[in-house]
Amino acid sequence: MAMASELPAQLTSIETEVQNRFKNLSTGFQKLDRIKDASKQSKQLDELTAKMREAKRQPATRHSLAFYAMA
Repeated sequence: MAMASELPAQLTSIETEVQNRFKNLSTGFQKLDRIKDASKQSKQLDELTAKMREAKRQPATRHSLAFYAMA
């Protein structure tokens, strides 16, 4: 069970992780714009899609854990 004083540290950690994910996705899309080969573009897009799925799944999991830790 997390104490109230532990929550700000957890939130900071989550915020940092989210910022890193957005930065990585942004960089990936910038690379995508520079790729000329269609098959390489497709592969890069598949990788970005997988990263976006993982990013979407991660906050939901963390939110659930934080909720139960506060209870």
